[in-house]
Amino acid sequence: MAYARLDIYWPDGKIESYLLEASTVTVGRDPSNTIVLDTETISRHHFSITHTSSSTYLNDLESENGVIIDGKPLKSYEAHMLEGVEELQVGILRVVYHPMDENVTVPMKSADFDTQRSSANTEFAVQIDVNQVDVWPASSASAELAITNHLNHPRRFSIKISGMPSEWIRVNRPELELAAQDTTYILINIKPPRRPDVRPQDYTITIEITPKDRVESTLRATLPVRLHGFGGFGMQLSTQNVQPDTPLLLTLQNLGSEELTIALSGRSKDSAVQTRFSMPRVTLAPGSRSQVKVEVVPTQRPWLGQPRTSSFVILAQAQNASRFLAAQEAQALILPKLTPLMAATTLAGLAIVVALLALVWGVLQGSAAPTLDNLRVNRTDLAPGEEFILSWDATNAELYRISINQVLVTEIPGSQRSVTLSTADYTEDITVAVVALNGERSVMRQLVVDITVPLRIVSFTSEPSVLVRHVISGLTLLWDVQGAQTVRISGLEGFTNAPIPDELAAQGQLNSLTGYATEPLNLALTARDERGNTISQTIRVDVIDATCTTTALTVLHDGPGVDRQQVSTVNENTPLTVVARDQSGNWLRVGLPGNLSVWGNAADMRCADTFRIGDLRVEIVPTATPEPVIVPTATLTPTPITPPTAIPTGGLPTPATPAG
Repeated sequence: MAYARLDIYWPDGKIESYLLEASTVTVGRDPSNTIVLDTETISRHHFSITHTSSSTYLNDLESENGVIIDGKPLKSYEAHMLEGVEELQVGILRVVYHPMDENVTVPMKSADFDTQRSSANTEFAVQIDVNQVDVWPASSASAELAITNHLNHPRRFSIKISGMPSEWIRVNRPELELAAQDTTYILINIKPPRRPDVRPQDYTITIEITPKDRVESTLRATLPVRLHGFGGFGMQLSTQNVQPDTPLLLTLQNLGSEELTIALSGRSKDSAVQTRFSMPRVTLAPGSRSQVKVEVVPTQRPWLGQPRTSSFVILAQAQNASRFLAAQEAQALILPKLTPLMAATTLAGLAIVVALLALVWGVLQGSAAPTLDNLRVNRTDLAPGEEFILSWDATNAELYRISINQVLVTEIPGSQRSVTLSTADYTEDITVAVVALNGERSVMRQLVVDITVPLRIVSFTSEPSVLVRHVISGLTLLWDVQGAQTVRISGLEGFTNAPIPDELAAQGQLNSLTGYATEPLNLALTARDERGNTISQTIRVDVIDATCTTTALTVLHDGPGVDRQQVSTVNENTPLTVVARDQSGNWLRVGLPGNLSVWGNAADMRCADTFRIGDLRVEIVPTATPEPVIVPTATLTPTPITPPTAIPTGGLPTPATPAG
C-alpha cells in the first residue's frame, strides 16, 4: 500500500509521479535506485526516504548539489521528518512530496488553471489550483499557486497570507525572482494543531502577491479553508472493585474539538447487579470533563451464604454520527442478607427492631423543614488549584451534602455553616450545590464560582537572538502566554514591512520575518485576558556589525571596480566593517575612520561566518564616467612657393630624341 507520492517537475514542463510503497526508497541517477532520474545535476545516489509505522524521514546521501527543503539546505545524512506536503529542490528538478495518497494525480500546468481561482493584471497573473481547502487538525492540506510574469524583464515577488493563524500556514517560497515571460509554482501548506480549542469553522485566507519594484501592483486572491473537527474521548472509574453501598465515580472527558453527548448504561454478565447513574446522559464541551455518580445495586441477595463477586460493564456511547462505544469493566461484591450469626439473633431482636423503626418513623414525621439561604463564597478571583470557603445561613438541618458539577464531594453535620473546597482539577467555571436535609425533607441552593487561569507569560523568545547590521536576516518569534485571550507583538516596524496581525493566539510563533536591522530591536509582547487584564514583556535583539578581514595588501577605491580612483591601501589581516555590496557581489563597501566609505575587492577579504555576502544590502553605484580626452590641434607649416620658369620668346624648346 502506498504511503506517499513524489511528483517530479522537469524544466521542459514534463511531470512524472511515483507512488512510494517500499519502506526505503532511494532516488538518484544510478539504475540501482528505486527512482532513477536521468540528469547530470543529480548524484548517482542523491537522497532516500525511509518510512516506518509512525513516521517518514528523508536523508541526503552526501549528494554533490544537495537537497533544499522549503528553501533550506539539508545536511548530509541528517534525517528530516516529512510531516506534510514538502517541496524539494534537487539539482534542476522540483520535487513535491505528498503523504498518504494512493492515487496518482498529475499536477496542473499553467494552462490547466483556466477554470480555477485567478487574478491578473497586465504585468503578471496569479492562479490557484483548488476552489476550497478541507483540512483536519494535526493533518495537512495544500494548494498550489501559479505566478506568471508577463513583462520582458525579471521581477522579484513577495507572498503574504492572512485570514487564519500564521503559525498554521507555511509558504515554501515567501520571496522569489521570476524570469521574463515565465511561470513558477508556490506551495501553500496548511496544518492546524490538534487541540480542543481549535474549533471547526470556515476561514477565508487572502493571498497577496506583491512585486518588489511596484508595491501598488499587488494582486490579491482569496481561498476558502474549511477546518473540520476531530473526536476524542476518555473515561475512568474511581475503582475496579465496588464495595457494598459505596458509589462509584465515573470521570468522562471530551478530548475532541466538537461538543460531545454521551449516553451511559450498564450491563451485568449474570444479571446480578443493576447500575444507576446520577446523569445517564452527559453533554461535554470541547476539552471539558465531568464526573457522574454510579450506584451499583444487587438485583437479588441470598438470605444466607458466602459473599461473592459479580462482573459488570459501564458503557458510554457517543450520540453523534460516529456512535462509538467505550467500555469499563468492574466487579461488585454481593453480601448475603444474613450471616449465620445474624440469622441466630434475628428472631430474638425482631421485636426490638420493630419498636425502633416505629420510633424513627414518628421522629421523621415530626421533623421540621430545613431552610437554606444566602449561599456565598469568600473569593471571586479564583485560579485553578486554589481553595475557597463556601458558607450559608440555615435552620433545622441535620446534614449537608456538598457537590461540584453534580458530583458529591463531601457531607458535613448540620451544626456547620461553612466548608472549605478546592478548585484542583478544574480550569473552567464550576457549579457548587448545597443540599440541607432533615429527615426526609430537604432543600437545595447552588451558585456558579468563576475560575480564571492567571495571566502569565511562560516564554517569549527570538531566533536568532542577535542580528547582523545591513544583512538580510530571517527572524522567528515564539511565545506562550497562560490565560491570554489575545496577544500583540510590537517593535518590528524598523525591521520588516511584513504585516503583523493585531491579535495573535496565546501560544504560537511568527516565522519567516525577513528584513534589515540597523539598530537593536526592542520587541514588546502585550497579552490580554477575557477580563481585560494585561501583562507585558520586552526582549532585546542585539545587532552586530558585519566584519571581514583582509587576506593580503588590499587597495581601496572610491567605487566598485579597479578603474575607480584609488583612495588608500590596508595591510593584510586588517579588520573592516562591511555595510553593503554591489550588484555582482564582487565588491564590498567598507567603513574607515573619519566616516570615510570606500570599496574593496571581496576576493581580498575573509568574512566572518555570521553572515553571507549574498545577503548584504545591495547598493546601486552609477558607472564611472571616463575623463574627457583632450586632442591638441595640429599646427600647419606653410610650404614655400617656387616662382615659375620664364619661357623664351621663340616658343617651347624641341624635345631631345632618344639615343639609338
